[in-house]
Amino acid sequence: MHLSVNGRRTSAVAKEDRTMFFRDFMQKYRPAYAPAGTAAASHANAAKRDTSSTENHIPFAERPSCTIQEATQATGLSRTTLYEKIALGELSTKTVGRRRLVNVPSLLVLVGAADTFEKSTSS
Repeated sequence: MHLSVNGRRTSAVAKEDRTMFFRDFMQKYRPAYAPAGTAAASHANAAKRDTSSTENHIPFAERPSCTIQEATQATGLSRTTLYEKIALGELSTKTVGRRRLVNVPSLLVLVGAADTFEKSTSS
């Protein structure tokens, strides 16, 4: 059986060979060539992050700022709620370029964890 590829005739066997080659290539090199947003890409990136994050880890309460996503993970509040608190002036932020950073001390005050943090650092 012959298939037409770009006006040229090719056999179904050649197409199977190309498919098998691509499949084998992707299995061997998937972490290096994984599309963003796939599980393979997140595993490859996590491995890179794990080695560098252990060296320079700063406890969350001691950080000067965090991203909106980190603030939602730390507090359990939704992005919408955080943006509402920002609009009301209950949460202070700083915009650097297009990135909005949340002031961690103001976040701790918002969730009531500032007293706990002050007690643990003063002892």
